[in-house]
Amino acid sequence: MSTRKHPIALPLIACVALLAAVGCWTASRNQARSPVQQLSNYQFDSTSPLAARIVPAPGFVIDCLNNYDKVDYYQDYIPTDQELSSARQYLLALPKRYQSILQSHLLGIYFIKDFVGSGFTEFVFDQANNPYAFIAVNSATLSTTISDWLTLRDQSCFKADGSDTRLLSDCGSTYTGFMYAILHESSHVVDFVLHYQPNPSVKSEKSFPFISQCWQGFSQPLP
Repeated sequence: MSTRKHPIALPLIACVALLAAVGCWTASRNQARSPVQQLSNYQFDSTSPLAARIVPAPGFVIDCLNNYDKVDYYQDYIPTDQELSSARQYLLALPKRYQSILQSHLLGIYFIKDFVGSGFTEFVFDQANNPYAFIAVNSATLSTTISDWLTLRDQSCFKADGSDTRLLSDCGSTYTGFMYAILHESSHVVDFVLHYQPNPSVKSEKSFPFISQCWQGFSQPLP
């Protein structure tokens, strides 16, 4: 069997996550808001510690996620004490700038059983159009090492063709896949709040030189 291992440092994962955060949200700032995108439908205390943001998802959020992915089996996952302790430590390991932005903008972190993918970030707005967000995370990231989780993700873009070549991502076993998920999803929040990348509109894209040199449309790269 032919195997290629690619060691990946955690700071690099954070950078890649931020650069790749091209927009996980389902509506831009100028679109009509669905109930799940309205801050008035949430209970939010910006002074609460980030660790306290790990809470069960409101029922209307579960319904929204089910509708979005066209499934009917999503439900809350309650972390074990050990999983919850690790998740809280990972939040404290985020860059300080991330922690500051999440402190004032993150409504909650919701663990979802059998969720498709690693995670999902949705943006929520108050009456003044200020952005907030919640993060939904696949509960399996809590019990899968970061190396195994990234390997599963990396392999998922290839078709099984009988080849004996395998791709492995090696980040050690210190962290679980939740470290990847929270780095990636929180990067969406940081990106949206600080506006590092354009909103999904042609007018906005043209004001970012990097975008105009690499992409000919929101989801179509240049040849």
